[in-house]
Amino acid sequence: MLPFQTLQGRARKAPTAEQVAATSVAVFVFDLLYLEGHSLRGASLAERRALLRQHVRPQPGRLMFAEGEEASTVSGLEAALAKTVEVGSEGLMCKVLEGDLSRYRTCPVGWAV
Repeated sequence: MLPFQTLQGRARKAPTAEQVAATSVAVFVFDLLYLEGHSLRGASLAERRALLRQHVRPQPGRLMFAEGEEASTVSGLEAALAKTVEVGSEGLMCKVLEGDLSRYRTCPVGWAV
């Protein structure tokens, strides 16, 4: 894993082979919003993640599933954060797996959800 600051410094023009080798980038996916032309925004995160694992084939070093943990308590979140900091990551992304809060909603222009 590389810090964002390292990745931000990559050349915006076509990189040389040496630059690619020095800062190769992998994509870590955690959600699926569209599948075969259909929006999945109304599905729960748990449903979207199941579909992601069914339809996306990881390519080691290039395209991988983001690691995740489920926590339902503050102490569980604190333990996940401590583990993340220990391995040098920048933080956590917290999402709700089931229910209305796990679905994407459309909101009026100018409003953030």
